[in-house]
Amino acid sequence: AALAYSTSLDARRAANGAAHASLVAPLVGLGEAHFKSGSNELAQRAYDEASDVLHASLGEDHPEAIRLLRNVGELQLARCEPDEARSSFERALTLQLAAFGEQSDGAAGIRNSLALVHIDQGEWEEAEALLTSALWTREQLHGADHPDLCKPLLNLATTLQACHGSVTAV
Repeated sequence: AALAYSTSLDARRAANGAAHASLVAPLVGLGEAHFKSGSNELAQRAYDEASDVLHASLGEDHPEAIRLLRNVGELQLARCEPDEARSSFERALTLQLAAFGEQSDGAAGIRNSLALVHIDQGEWEEAEALLTSALWTREQLHGADHPDLCKPLLNLATTLQACHGSVTAV
């Protein structure tokens, strides 16, 4: 995947220049590919370049920043940087809500990721509220039997166990 993104980036740079908005998505994709392969340093470089291009060409509040911020937050979590991850996820959630509203898969996913930061920090009540909201949103969007409910449901059950000492019917 990294090779495909690099090839796409080379073609786009040749056609549009080094700071064109069309570079943002493949740079984020390249960062994702590096992160998934365990190359966190290369992922960070791709995300940094994507951020520079995004700010120069589209502005920091553009919806393209949502995916970038989510990915940067995941990288920060992997690097045991919970405060930075929280900031990235909170900014992503703010942009997601402004662009797409409360009832979106994106908002549910970001809430789930943000809840993981709270879980990591032992902030169980905050995590519970975020997970409950993510679960409710996904249930409203997809129905109670959809597979996308598995992850937030498992995270919520774990949080309820830690917070309250037992898991009631969720």
